Amino acid sequence: MPSPFKFRVDLKRLILLLSIFIAIITFINTIYASYSVQREIIINNTLESNRVYAAKLAYSTEQFLLSSQQQLAYSAKTLQDKMDDDAALTAETERLLMQNNNFNSVFVVRNDGAMLSFHPTSIPLKGVKIRSAGSIEAIELKKPIISDPYVSAVNNYIIVQSYPIFSADKRYLGYVGGSFYLEKENILNSILGEHYHRDSSYLYVVDKHKRLIYHPNRVGEIITNNSVIDTVIKGNSGADRVVNSKGVDMLAGYAYIPISGWGVVAQKPVSITLAELNSQIKKVIINTVPLAILTLIFIWFCTYLISQPLGKLASAVEDLDSHFINDRIRSIRSWYFEADRIKQALLSGMNLVNQRINKLNLDSLTDPMTKLYNRRGLKVMITELQKNHKSFSIIAIDIDHFKRINDNFGHDMGDKVIQLVAKLMTDSFRGADVLCRAGGEEFLMLLPGTDLKAATVLAERLRANTELSEMPDNVHNITISLGLSFWSVDSEVTVEESLSLADKALYSAKNQGRNRVVVADNLTN
Repeated sequence: MPSPFKFRVDLKRLILLLSIFIAIITFINTIYASYSVQREIIINNTLESNRVYAAKLAYSTEQFLLSSQQQLAYSAKTLQDKMDDDAALTAETERLLMQNNNFNSVFVVRNDGAMLSFHPTSIPLKGVKIRSAGSIEAIELKKPIISDPYVSAVNNYIIVQSYPIFSADKRYLGYVGGSFYLEKENILNSILGEHYHRDSSYLYVVDKHKRLIYHPNRVGEIITNNSVIDTVIKGNSGADRVVNSKGVDMLAGYAYIPISGWGVVAQKPVSITLAELNSQIKKVIINTVPLAILTLIFIWFCTYLISQPLGKLASAVEDLDSHFINDRIRSIRSWYFEADRIKQALLSGMNLVNQRINKLNLDSLTDPMTKLYNRRGLKVMITELQKNHKSFSIIAIDIDHFKRINDNFGHDMGDKVIQLVAKLMTDSFRGADVLCRAGGEEFLMLLPGTDLKAATVLAERLRANTELSEMPDNVHNITISLGLSFWSVDSEVTVEESLSLADKALYSAKNQGRNRVVVADNLTN
């Protein structure tokens, strides 16, 4: 049944393809594993770095606001009995502003919202009633506060930090406060602005209403759809990967500022974070290409060495009709264990096949009873002798009165007699002589390189040995009749004619009384 597969890959290509496939998969897996590990390390390190940085800035901002609150508390205590002293109020606001430059502006507001003192004096707000959200909140709560961002009376976007002023008898008199202009330079901006942005990372601060109070360019915006902001304004600190409100994948670290309720977020785009790693991986791949090519060449060479013995063995086996197939198989260099086992198995198999073929050939050319050649074997040997240009004598033999043996003693006894004669022939002649059972009780012998004179002596000896042989089971001694002829390579007489002459000589021997040798050359016309 023919195979359904029309295309078959030879072993060399199969090993080569498999090796290349494994090499490529291994290379890809190595690069991918290395990239994945490095990527995870870089992302985790960046998240931790941003978390630590956000925590550091949150702590610095917290300490700054606490320090500012302490300064305002000191001023509030100083002014508790000087709310009607314009000079004292002016001197204190000027000192508070000029002492460390914490605030953009400093002011004192009475409990009814009237501005008692404002510094810098370039802004004429003294005596103006302040109705801003921060002022109203400070008067209502009568405690230290940091206001939500709002637009001031002079159109500045500000945050106010204030501290209440109480008299010695605990009456609320107003508050002293300082402002941070969110869109102008101030010390708070300096603290937060220490973060450098050259690697596309940046920092921002949101208040409890998700409004940006510090950002490189988006101050005042309210941010939605940002899980980090949702988390940090709840008072949590940590790090997370998040897609921001602009749809950019970010690595964010965040920290909460308890005193103000603000959240500090330090973040860096994932694409920028991994850009260097991607560049390094590309360089690794590029630098690996020459080695990969050398590896593939080495794989091809090893594949050739591995497949060569098997390919040669397969080619040798294809030529089963060759007389030299065993020599071809032995000459193949099977340098590794499996190929050598296949080679030895093929040699053993070929030897076994040859033995069986030879046995079959021998069985087809020999008589099963006597193990002498049959007529087919006789023809083969005649052809071989002719091919080798060898002359030979011919002896035709017949057992005398053989039918009488079969009739009186049975066919089994007849077979034994035939086997005995065949054994006498085998014992009496050389291994190079061709002994044949022509059929029934008739035999033929070809004696290569033996002339008629020597053949006659041999024939006579066989006749005598047969006559003197002891027969089994009380069978009387048997005799044979023999006829001789000769075929020469130089003669014009054919082999068939020479065989016919031997046969005629045999019948002449029988006609002359049997148990005798007759030579064809002695026959008369």
